[in-house]
Amino acid sequence: MLDLLYGVVLLFEVVLAMIIGIFIIRRDRSQTLNQVFLLVMVSFSGYLFFESIIYLLGTEDLSVVNLFRDISVFFSTAAVVFLVFSALIVQYGDVVVQRKINLVIGFIALVFLVIIGIPFDSGRIIDNYVIFEQVDPQFGIIGKTALLFIPIIGIFFSMFQYLRIRHSSSDPVLRQKLLRLAIGLLLITIGIGYFALFPEFRYPGHISYIAGLLSLFWAFK
Repeated sequence: MLDLLYGVVLLFEVVLAMIIGIFIIRRDRSQTLNQVFLLVMVSFSGYLFFESIIYLLGTEDLSVVNLFRDISVFFSTAAVVFLVFSALIVQYGDVVVQRKINLVIGFIALVFLVIIGIPFDSGRIIDNYVIFEQVDPQFGIIGKTALLFIPIIGIFFSMFQYLRIRHSSSDPVLRQKLLRLAIGLLLITIGIGYFALFPEFRYPGHISYIAGLLSLFWAFK
């Protein structure tokens, strides 16, 4: 039986992310940035939801565990792709998503990262928790690059893009909003890094996740 409490914590984050997404889109449905950030929150919720199912079902069947892991990887990667689009929209405006070639590039990037990353990622169960690791010691770096390094680069790109625009803006409201967005992304990135370094100690990483989500909510408040 896996750690049911951990599954509940993940499910709480799913609800929190969805509430934030709904709040953002209700602020102004017409703004493309809000629409894209809703997709970020929905994708992030999907990632957490399929991770939570592993624990809520309590199954130790690795084929089931890895199936839900693969689905969660798709959603987590999609969240990063949408996040990069949000940063580009802040910089260049709605033209970013109005040009179909940009959407095609984003879709290709999503598919490429998922296809490259998933085959090298597999779970194993130790006591009551699941550790996901690279199954091939020789080519495992390929999967880790696709599922960890490139997404972190995408998050940092978005974060620094927000800060760069903040630095050049004289609008105090926009400056506050962009700073809170950057802080939220930094906290989420710290959580991702924590999971990568200390997979057996999960809760501190989720504290960072929750703090990051609350900062994102604060940015759109």
